[in-house]
Amino acid sequence: MLAFLLPSALPLAAFTLGPMVSAAWVSLQQWNLLAPMKWVGLDNYARLLTDPGTGEIFLHTLYYIVGYLPIVYVGVWPSRWP
Repeated sequence: MLAFLLPSALPLAAFTLGPMVSAAWVSLQQWNLLAPMKWVGLDNYARLLTDPGTGEIFLHTLYYIVGYLPIVYVGVWPSRWP
C-alpha cells in the first residue's frame, strides 16, 4: 500500500520538505554569500525580535492581510459566477 504513495511522496520531499529544511538551516547561520557560513544559532531570531523596526514590519503585513487581500478576493469572486 505504501508503494502507491511513493511516486507522490518523493517529489513532495524533494520540492517542499527539502527547501524548508534548507531555509531553516540557513536561518541559523551568518552568511553574506561570499564568506563561509558561521553558526550563530538562534541569535538571528533574537536580533529580529529586539529590533525596533520589526513591529512596523508586522503591522504592514497585517495591513496587507486585512486591507488588500479581501478586496482582491471579492474582486475575483464575482467573475467566477456562471
